[in-house]
Amino acid sequence: MKYNNKYIWIGIVIFVAIGMIAMIYVNKKKEGFVWSKDLVDRFMQYQSTVNRNVNQFDIKTIQDQASPEEVEALLKTSYWPWDEKTKYTYLTTLWTNPMIKINPNYALDYAMQLYNETAAKRLIGWNNKEGKFLLHGADLGVSEDMPENVRNSLKCAWNKEGTEPYMEKTIYKGYNLWNGYKKVEKTKVKNEDIPKEMEGFQFVKNACNPCVPLKNPPDYSCPFTLNVEGDSSISSVWKGFWGV
Repeated sequence: MKYNNKYIWIGIVIFVAIGMIAMIYVNKKKEGFVWSKDLVDRFMQYQSTVNRNVNQFDIKTIQDQASPEEVEALLKTSYWPWDEKTKYTYLTTLWTNPMIKINPNYALDYAMQLYNETAAKRLIGWNNKEGKFLLHGADLGVSEDMPENVRNSLKCAWNKEGTEPYMEKTIYKGYNLWNGYKKVEKTKVKNEDIPKEMEGFQFVKNACNPCVPLKNPPDYSCPFTLNVEGDSSISSVWKGFWGV
């Protein structure tokens, strides 16, 4: 099968853009990773002379995510080491994304030059149904007398300090007759009430805060399931995050 180079690059740009947005939320600490000054210097030199991702990395984040052995592999081969399961899951994510038309082997080759395995797993996670829900929320339909494009929603929001996420319901209730602005009601949803508000959402264990993976570093203590088109299974990468 032949692939149009235009679509290949459009696909790469979209997927990498999603990855960079997701990386805002992901910086899971991995204890015990200590890079020597020599390794840091060699990695910085590599980034400045070889890597096409030179303007899109945070050395502190990468030090938390990747072991010295992984960095040495990158410097030796120009590729971050990924296990076969991560490679397979990444390719599956590409195949099931209707926005991306890209040669899968080329995509994998390109991604392994950019992302260490921990970052790649996070990127995959945000592109699965659980990650999409956490980033974009759920559609609760349209209120009476409101246009179709004004949708009620249930999605993660943040407290005023920007330190704690929580689930918030947004309901539109018509228009203000004086200024024409939409009347909107935003309410904080109790964790135990989330399944009542969103059809297809269930906690795996006890009621908890499903938004905590958005914290920095992320907290993977609240597993849940989403029924999407009759499928309530948990994506494999989120099974790994949650340990279920």
